[in-house]
Order: sequence, then C-alpha cells, then structure tokens
Amino acid sequence: MTAAENPPTAIEDADNSGGSLRNVAIAEIRRRITTGELPSEVSFSAATLCEELGLSRAPVREALIVLEQLGWITSQPRSGYLVAPMTLNELRDLFTLRSLLEPRAASLAARHIDDHPTEGRALSDFADQNDDPSTPEWLNRHYRFHRRIVVLGLNRELDRVLSETLLKLERYFTIDTVHRALAAEPLDHRPLSNAINRGDHMAAADAAALHVSQAQLLVTEAILSSDSMRSVPISRSSKAHTRRSNAKGGDR
Repeated sequence: MTAAENPPTAIEDADNSGGSLRNVAIAEIRRRITTGELPSEVSFSAATLCEELGLSRAPVREALIVLEQLGWITSQPRSGYLVAPMTLNELRDLFTLRSLLEPRAASLAARHIDDHPTEGRALSDFADQNDDPSTPEWLNRHYRFHRRIVVLGLNRELDRVLSETLLKLERYFTIDTVHRALAAEPLDHRPLSNAINRGDHMAAADAAALHVSQAQLLVTEAILSSDSMRSVPISRSSKAHTRRSNAKGGDR
C-alpha cells in the first residue's frame, strides 16, 4: 500500500515515521492542543503528560522538544510548558504559506490521480457527501481531504511542510465564531475535487488558490467579528506620534 493510499488522520504525526512512541506523544499532544484540552493560558508539565498518556519520560520529552521547535508550545523555566497562543499574525503567516504551497500540491495531485482512482473517489466522497462543518467528524475529514491531496502529489518535502501548516490551522477552525461561520457558509470543496479528478492540473491549481483565499477571508472575518476582538484596545504607532510631535516642534 502506497503512502497516497493511506493518508494519516489529523491526530497522527504529520511526518509519521514508523509510529514511534515519540510520534505517538506528538500526535496526542497536538490533538489536545487543537481541541483545546491543553489551553494556551494554563501551564502543564512533562510529568503530568507522562502519567496521562501512559508513556515513559523519554518519548514525552522528545515530543515536547519537537513541538517547541515547530512552534506549538513554549517552555517556561521552572514552570513547565505553555501552548503557543493563536494570533492574527500566525494566522496570516499560515495562510500565506498555504496559498504558496497548496496550488502546487493540487496540480501535482491532478497529474497523478489516474494512478490512484481510489483516492479520487475519496476526495469526491468528502466534497459531495461529507462536507458538513456542523458534524463532529468534519474537522478530521477536512484535514484528511487536504492531506490526501498533498500525499497524492508524491512530494515528501511538500507534504511535510504543508501538513504541518494544515494541522496548525485546525486550531483556528475550532474557535466558536469560526465554527459558526463555517456552518453558516460552508466552503465548497467540489471545484477542487472535480478539477483533480479530471486530471486538469491548471484548473486544480486555480481552484486551490481560490479555495485558500476564500478560507482565509472567512476565518479572518469571523475572528475579527468576535466579541473578544471588539474589546481589544487600538493603539496608534509610537513612530507616527513621534513624527507628528517633531513636526510641531519644528514649526515653532
């Protein structure tokens, strides 16, 4: 069975290399971060994770090192770890990376789809029948849909980078306002699925670019419209203020 015939689920390690205990720990910690079981404002310790995961200290420590390098968590001297906060800057950066990579991944998938008809049917199955953000299974199915496209392209480095990007974006899809926006106005995955299944690599790239752009707009607007964002103070640029002050002083 090829990698394209068996794409991993959202709770599996993105670069699953043999199912080691370290990767098991990475996958579970990622899952807890994505679902909010590990909130960003509460510190946690490696010892607590060892007990909860039923794993020894070594693989958990290794997993935490990897996740810190990937930007999922930060270590706190003498107080354990904190989940990295979600920010608009990170959201923008993740979508920028996705907009650069996913059109290429879709183009490659379209070029290889004739060799993997089962995967093409799986893409259509999600896009035509299971693309319902209001269902509990949607987030995992949504990740599998996009990950399947990347794996179909048969480019391991592209898969490694884009899979990590998709996993991080899942956190933003679980925000209440984003979840409600997706349920009210679901993103249509059919144009992307249809283009790949036709083997039209140019149309697939265009469909992926449009899809990512629409997703970024929906997610960003949903976050900015939330009550918590409405109460964030707006501060003017200190540089701009300094320039105005200097200009006034020069007129005297």
